[in-house]
Amino acid sequence: MQAPFVAIGAKQRSAEEIRARAAGLAEALAALGVGRGDAVALIARNGFHFFEVETAMRSLDGFLVPLNWHLTATEAGYILRDCRARVIIGEDDLLAAINAEIPASAKQVSLEKETAGRLSYEVLAATPPKIARRGSGLESSIIYTSGTTGHPKGVRRLPKSTDEIAARRHALNLLYPSRPGARALVTGPQYHLFSLAVSMTYFGAGADVVVMERFDAESFLATIAEHRVTHTHLVPTMMVRLLRLPEDVRRRYDVSSLEFVIHSGAPCAEEIKRGLIDWFGPVISESYGSTETGAVTLIGSRDWLARPGSVGRPYATGEVRIYDKAGERLTSGGIGEIHTIMHGTPDFTYHGNDDARQRIGRDGMIASGDIGWLDAEGYLFVCDRIADMVISGGVNIYPAEIEAAILSHPAVVDAAVFGIPDPEFGESIAVHLTVAVPLVEEELRCYLRERLASYKVPKRMVFEAELPRLENGKILKRALREPYWAGRQRRV
Repeated sequence: MQAPFVAIGAKQRSAEEIRARAAGLAEALAALGVGRGDAVALIARNGFHFFEVETAMRSLDGFLVPLNWHLTATEAGYILRDCRARVIIGEDDLLAAINAEIPASAKQVSLEKETAGRLSYEVLAATPPKIARRGSGLESSIIYTSGTTGHPKGVRRLPKSTDEIAARRHALNLLYPSRPGARALVTGPQYHLFSLAVSMTYFGAGADVVVMERFDAESFLATIAEHRVTHTHLVPTMMVRLLRLPEDVRRRYDVSSLEFVIHSGAPCAEEIKRGLIDWFGPVISESYGSTETGAVTLIGSRDWLARPGSVGRPYATGEVRIYDKAGERLTSGGIGEIHTIMHGTPDFTYHGNDDARQRIGRDGMIASGDIGWLDAEGYLFVCDRIADMVISGGVNIYPAEIEAAILSHPAVVDAAVFGIPDPEFGESIAVHLTVAVPLVEEELRCYLRERLASYKVPKRMVFEAELPRLENGKILKRALREPYWAGRQRRV
């Protein structure tokens, strides 16, 4: 059997070569002062560097901080300062775009070439290691996820025991099952937790890993057929695009090699999921969880067809509880806030914000901000979200941040941002606003593009004479949002 490899486009590297380069990179980063508990940021498109940098940081007991390269310089700069990144590695154009916000204390490393003020990644990766660095099992990344305030928070795993490492490994093996000769396909951007987890779990399991440089529905099918892919992952937006392909295009590619396809990251319409099961066969699974807890529930195709709409039952050491507003635990059928936990696995904190971590706990469980219920057999159904967070194409978007940017425009008096149904992305962003003087939509869009990542700019803008408010002065967003969701069984 051929030794495991990673393939990206037409390029391929053996797993052995990637680990050798990671060892050299770890040696070079240590010489730059990176050690246990330190952060190294990476801003780049998909590539071998995600495997190499994460492997290097594991051996140093440090943290990889992947940056979404769609962020503005201000947004990226906040994360770099918050995690106190000692080094930032990136592609030249992406580094240049955020250069004004990169802290002076962070050393810059170019993935392309050495320049004034930037070291060469290739030179660092070629450094001969002096010692074998194995690390002690500290988590290897800090993933930033915003809260309802819109301020990014870094989810950081706490040091773990041998038993916790074993429990986490067992859970990941169930979530992303592998086998000798497996070939996994990474479909999304590797800065995203879902894609990064798939990348590193299958790489660590000794599977071949094929990474798409960017998702395209027909290219996805062609890659499966070419590489005989056995395992992959999707978000609902990708599933929609696949099912929109003409029938003759679908028939053109052999996808019979698929054994396991998992989707997560956003609600999926029942008709979309049924359509993919009909096409790919009963190989579709779904998970539910959060950045904080990881996936806690899992459901396969056959169980889902028997209980459409469910996101599954707890697996491994997972537990789900439902609490009402008074904090009372509800029995099956009771609708309330979803709380989850993976027992025996490493706990987490918010980097530099332990108080925020403590505020989301109850009886050792983690509040999800979602509303749902459990049936008599323990299957979870998600009904609604308590927070105003929007999930568009599998990406979390936080209205408070967008509202702040809109309200900074001198013509805007009031603004309410929320998610509305989108047939492709699950949800898209809408804003209802009031203005003091006439304002053209495109003018406001241009203004926001200078302050926000493009995917955060509202697709729909509605100008109102006034916005509905509660007696306490808070905007009544539900009154604005409900007409968009009328007649839908599952409100997202």
